[in-house]
Amino acid sequence: MPKRARGSSPDVDDGSEKSLKRSEHVWFEDGNIVLITQNTMFKVYRGLLASASPVFRDMLSIRQPELAEEIEGCPVVRLDDAVEDMSHFLTAIVDGVQVLGSSSHTDSSWPVTRALLRLGDKYGADTLFNEGKARLEKTLPNSIEAWDALYEGETGRNSKCSYFIGMANAAREFNMKGLHLRALYRCAQLETKILVGGCPGADGTYEHLSTVDLTACIDGRHRLHEAVIKLRSDEWAYWDGFAVEGECTCDDADVHDLRRYLNDMKWDSMDFDPLEDKFWAKNMLKENFDFCQCCTTAGLHLYEYYRRRILGSLENFFDIEQSN
Repeated sequence: MPKRARGSSPDVDDGSEKSLKRSEHVWFEDGNIVLITQNTMFKVYRGLLASASPVFRDMLSIRQPELAEEIEGCPVVRLDDAVEDMSHFLTAIVDGVQVLGSSSHTDSSWPVTRALLRLGDKYGADTLFNEGKARLEKTLPNSIEAWDALYEGETGRNSKCSYFIGMANAAREFNMKGLHLRALYRCAQLETKILVGGCPGADGTYEHLSTVDLTACIDGRHRLHEAVIKLRSDEWAYWDGFAVEGECTCDDADVHDLRRYLNDMKWDSMDFDPLEDKFWAKNMLKENFDFCQCCTTAGLHLYEYYRRRILGSLENFFDIEQSN
């Protein structure tokens, strides 16, 4: 079993301008190589690195001048990656990705997903990169049922804003078009000052959309707002209720009242979210108008059909120049 260091450990003065500190989570007493990025040291196992990453395998297969440096008798490799990314990446290599938490919680899982994507790509660790992509797909799903679940537990339009901006940037970088479009949809829900000015991440640095993506989001808002109006008014003009004799207890007047109500509705000009969860339609049909169960079910199916169609055609809302 790997032997992790217990308790706090003293910093190491390497004679440079800054002292080095041990990673709190990735420092194994019986490790045989030390990785240093920024001012943090990670003591791990050469064999595990070489097995997970062909880049590390090639790097460590030849005695390089930079490996002449040693700490606690172990060769040192200096890198230029973010400390948080490296910590997640090495934890996944040593302990497995399952210890990094569920991908169902955006606030805790995005830093992990980002690390798996960035360093999985950089160091050729395909298994970890693919795990990162799978996690991103769970956070930005392509089914309307999973999309509804995405909204659960969120508090307000700006919830986890920096993460959605980061997701859009990562999806563009790695040419994941569907994920890119779905991330831009979430970014379009942000307040304009955040969308344009960026949003601070956990380390205090600001993450911004590219100019192309920012323009796509701003222009896309108009199309999304039109979709909101169409989804919640125009599409219902053709709905006649459940229309099965003997099962429906509603009458034509109920349907006409609904159409008149929706036609007269003044929609919020800042509503760019036609994929809002199904409870909008449920509340309108059952609570506001007290339609029978048959008509409510039929209306929910209609609403879901149009939302599904919007989710599957986001390229019509965002004009992006996807790199190859």
